[in-house]
Amino acid sequence: MLQTKDWMRVVSQFKTQTLPKTEWTHHAHLVVALWHLLEYKEIYSTLCYLRPDIIIYNHSVGTKNTDSSGYHETTTVFWLKKIKEFIDNESSKDFNTLVEKLLRETPFTQKEYILTFYKKEVLKSSEARCFYIASSF
Repeated sequence: MLQTKDWMRVVSQFKTQTLPKTEWTHHAHLVVALWHLLEYKEIYSTLCYLRPDIIIYNHSVGTKNTDSSGYHETTTVFWLKKIKEFIDNESSKDFNTLVEKLLRETPFTQKEYILTFYKKEVLKSSEARCFYIASSF
């Protein structure tokens, strides 16, 4: 895991499409989503900025955005909602403080956490990749 001081670099390189593909990890996804939520405040305005940022970033590193790869609407909205709940329950709105707590004190770092709310088959579907689907349980 990167040190806190490196997370702003990850966000910056993501935004400029210079982040190496190997650094676009689950943790990086979470931190980039956190930064976007702090920047744009509300989930749906955040999604309006984050969605194209992910699609453009994927394109820049050679990841195709199709109905079977690349950008995934359901997982993006899911994680935004969870991270927004996390932010709303914290007194500090400092990026570095929140990153530390998010990565050390939440179950979000476990990629499989989403399977508590969704069946794997639903997440693998083209529909879930292209359109937001509420929890399948």
